Amino acid sequence: MNPLYYVYPYTVLSIADNKDEPSFSKTSNYLLHIILALTVILSSIAGVLFLFYYINREIALIASIGFNAILLGMYIRIVVRDAHLHEKISKEYTLPLAKAKQEVNLLKCLAVISDIVDEPEYIRDSLDNVLQRIVNHIPSAFEHPETTGARITVHSKSYKSDTFMLIPNLIAIPMKKHGDTIGKLELCRLQVPAGEECFSVDERNFIKTLSSRLEKIIERFEVVEHLIRYQSELKDQQQVLAAKNRALHELVEQIEFEKKKIKDDVVVNVEKLILPSLKKLLQKSSTADHNHLTIIQRDLHALLSSFGVKLQNFDDKLAPREIEICDMIKNGLPTKEISELLGISPTTVDRHRNNIRKKLGLVNNNVNLSTYLQSLT
Repeated sequence: MNPLYYVYPYTVLSIADNKDEPSFSKTSNYLLHIILALTVILSSIAGVLFLFYYINREIALIASIGFNAILLGMYIRIVVRDAHLHEKISKEYTLPLAKAKQEVNLLKCLAVISDIVDEPEYIRDSLDNVLQRIVNHIPSAFEHPETTGARITVHSKSYKSDTFMLIPNLIAIPMKKHGDTIGKLELCRLQVPAGEECFSVDERNFIKTLSSRLEKIIERFEVVEHLIRYQSELKDQQQVLAAKNRALHELVEQIEFEKKKIKDDVVVNVEKLILPSLKKLLQKSSTADHNHLTIIQRDLHALLSSFGVKLQNFDDKLAPREIEICDMIKNGLPTKEISELLGISPTTVDRHRNNIRKKLGLVNNNVNLSTYLQSLT
């Protein structure tokens, strides 16, 4: 960027990008002074010539002296104006440039804090380390960083810079979360000249902005910590649930083993104890008792083959009486014998047979009911 030039009478002012305050153009001043000096010399020479070539030398001398006095007065006036303009311009431009420099430092501080918080390697860092880095960098944002100290207090835990001291020249801004105070930001200035404020208006506004930024940073890290803790708890719960699932699976296997063992015991007891005794009763029974004992014997064999369970697996459940009639039909008893054994009419037995065929899906089917029931065993 080219320098900016502010041109005043008899003076040229330039502001360069790499300078903190304005400076006068030396070349322009030298040129102006050389012209004035040459004018004085020429006027002196003219006076000498008047002395030698004019008859009235007194008039020539007075004219030469008067002319030189006028030029000297003009030169003095230019020098005084230069000094006055330099002082005026210094006041007008030095303060704005210093203020701009301070604002740049404030913005740099906010940018560095954002980098500390937002870069991936810092996201995984602890809140303690992040706040300590921030508090160490805060003094660099102020006009006098060597005499400025900072301290951050969060939940009764403090983080401070090396230059922080509890002195009267201190400003404290509370930090809040959902309306509740969680801490404060404090800044001190160790040396304050007489008549000056501890911190400028811009610095006070920056401190408030920084306090709001710290509130968001603390809230962000607390949310991350809660998520990490919840993830850890969830992982522990998953491990406990997995252990319970394994235990439940082992328990189910044990129950299945016990059920199989009970079934095997029942089969053994029926085959070894009940069926032999029932066989002896069949040999000694009368004709009427023989039919009942035969049904009991077949029912025991059906029990061992889970015939009743298979009948209950149909969508349209069979009534207990229908299951009883199915058992007799399976064993080859005709309708008349079934009616005599159950004490019901043959018509009722036929009605039960029709209902059984419907529930078993055998309507309009040429499949024999007795043969079908025997296939289930």
